Amino acid sequence: MVWLNAQSGLEQELKSAVASYFNVDVSDGAQWLSQLVNRFNQSTSPSVLFIDNLDSEQDNQAILNTLRRTKWHIVATSRHKPTGFETTIPVKPLSYGECIDLFIYHYDQGDLDDERTQIGRIVEYCGRHTLLFTLWAKVAASEGIELDELETVVGNSEFDLSGLSDEPVEALHSGTEFADRRQFQIHQHLSRLFDFSDVAADELDILRILAVLPSEQYKGDWLRQWFNVTRNKPFISLAKQGWLERDGNVFFLHPAIAYMVKEKVLLNHKQFADFATELADFVTPELTGHWIESAPWLAHLNALLDEKMLPEVLQCKVQGRLGCVLESQGNYWDALSLYEETLAVSERVLGPEHLDTLTSKNNLASLYESIGDYDQALHLYKETLASRERTLGFEHPDTLTSKNNLAHLYKSIGRYEQALPLYEEALAVRASVLGPEHPDTLSTKNNLAVLYRSMGQYEFALPLYEKTLAVRERVLGPEHPDTLSTKNNLASLYESMGNYEQALSLHEETLAARERVLGPEHPDTLSSKNNMAYHYTPLGKYKEALSLFEEAFVGSMKALGEDHPTTQTIKGNLDTLKAILSNDPSQK
Repeated sequence: MVWLNAQSGLEQELKSAVASYFNVDVSDGAQWLSQLVNRFNQSTSPSVLFIDNLDSEQDNQAILNTLRRTKWHIVATSRHKPTGFETTIPVKPLSYGECIDLFIYHYDQGDLDDERTQIGRIVEYCGRHTLLFTLWAKVAASEGIELDELETVVGNSEFDLSGLSDEPVEALHSGTEFADRRQFQIHQHLSRLFDFSDVAADELDILRILAVLPSEQYKGDWLRQWFNVTRNKPFISLAKQGWLERDGNVFFLHPAIAYMVKEKVLLNHKQFADFATELADFVTPELTGHWIESAPWLAHLNALLDEKMLPEVLQCKVQGRLGCVLESQGNYWDALSLYEETLAVSERVLGPEHLDTLTSKNNLASLYESIGDYDQALHLYKETLASRERTLGFEHPDTLTSKNNLAHLYKSIGRYEQALPLYEEALAVRASVLGPEHPDTLSTKNNLAVLYRSMGQYEFALPLYEKTLAVRERVLGPEHPDTLSTKNNLASLYESMGNYEQALSLHEETLAARERVLGPEHPDTLSSKNNMAYHYTPLGKYKEALSLFEEAFVGSMKALGEDHPTTQTIKGNLDTLKAILSNDPSQK
């Protein structure tokens, strides 16, 4: 791209800026312009000559007619009327540094080298769309707006080509309602700059779908998964055409291109639904690697839901997957609203005993248990178990999951005599039907060990924990959340049995791994901090215990709320330690 400011005259700027760059002799009478066109045509691929601030199209008609002979795409704008000479702009955005330099050129408020970082933020807010940020720069310069104020205004404005501003061009309204003819002309001109007729069908599908997702970088391996291709060929092709920016194995979709794709090339509902189905299958904690790295996927799923193009059945699936990821990250309250909405839609559309409806009900019950609403959880668990026994049978994996979950809740509320037979039944059937090393079998075995420990039957709990941990480390890996859960439980059992040295070692390993894999504010990490602090207290390590209790309490208040049982447990431990320290100031 060549960007030319023709404010001081088109011919003069072509001679001084462009001709010298292409090593054209401007002293050769009228032939210099033809030489310049020839140099343009010698380039290996078409590019764009963007002529800004053209005072009069009519006065420069002869030069513009000659420039039309080049295979370059030529776009001219003025402060009063934009004029387009081509219907395509297959060009990638300017570099970050070039964008900043262009903004400084138009803002023209003295030496701005020390403000390049701040200007860079303004440029990024505009999606590096050159016409957008240069118009902002010119408006700010003419109105005497300082950079701080400009950054605030632009930063609070969601990127939208209909928000262009200039002295003679007031802010465009949303949709197609324009305040005057000049605004309509600018919007129409921007629309004409993008012509997707030459884009291959499969590549156009890629642009359609990426356009509805958040504008950001996309790794090649992600894109290959999403679009079910084995090579990066279609993405590289789009990059060569200028529709995508490429940096090695990472691809970028320019916001201006995304905007026009959504406006001009609507995505077929069926195409969108098919893609949403495939993407939802990828968006699970297990398939996105470490759970803390799944945050980018949340934005993609939210974008799919925001488009309002999903059938209700598919909406349930996408919302359910999104809720699972949110729950896995400890974002319980956002997950709760999604689960409740999903269940309501599923019951209405699919029926109260459909498999997907019962899965939604089970997920909601599990979340109610996590946030301490045991009455709601118990009610839903019982309903789900009864429906699954009736529709699926007593040995179906989903039925056994419901039985296991109900037993877990009974254990949590201290009803051990009701939990024990459920766990034992679920474990016996799972071991027989699924095998002794199936993750569901191991989950039940771990839960039964937790129950034995709660009942004080350590001799039954210890071998179950040790066997479960060994298998989970081998099958799932040493840092899988389920493995860490068993390791945490085994540490607590060692502590109850008075084996403090082994307990401390396991607690330290578990806390370090959970912080690394789940993040410092995940409920499991907070539980480990509480356990470590609780272990330090009888050892007299009050300073270390106090710090961990306080971190765990602050994190639990933020993630779970003041009334959550975990928060209350941590607060009780913290208050106990503070009481110890107040009675013995020498230990502080």
